[in-house]
Amino acid sequence: MRLRVEVELKVANLRKDLEDLQQLIDDSPFDLSLKEKESLCMKEFVDASRDEESFLKQKAKVNWLDKGDANTKYFHNMLKCKNNKKMIDSVMRTTGEVLEGDAMVNEFVTYYETFLGGEHVQPSLPDSNIFSRRLDANISLGAYAQLS
Repeated sequence: MRLRVEVELKVANLRKDLEDLQQLIDDSPFDLSLKEKESLCMKEFVDASRDEESFLKQKAKVNWLDKGDANTKYFHNMLKCKNNKKMIDSVMRTTGEVLEGDAMVNEFVTYYETFLGGEHVQPSLPDSNIFSRRLDANISLGAYAQLS
């Protein structure tokens, strides 16, 4: 508990110091010593933020190991959260209309029936005279033979 508070406090203090330095730099943009201090403070802030993130990850891992693998309410709530993240609740048409439920399902079906079931127009090949300089057919075949 004490370590968490210390880490959070360090990050908050460094963030405030960084904001103060950036304000001073805004007031006197040509002061190189302020920019050096800002650079050092930024490095310390990034390091402290990484430490805080690492601490929180470890805490979450411990919490999961403690409560997650058991067949508990916590475990089932975590599964619900993960499944809800993968779910599509609504779709917006290009017109801006939001579709949900059966209307959304019908929109998907219609889209893919049109996309996969319809006849596709084959794009025309480019004009063969588009290139002014061409390789001789023998040279072209020789280059292909070397590659294969």
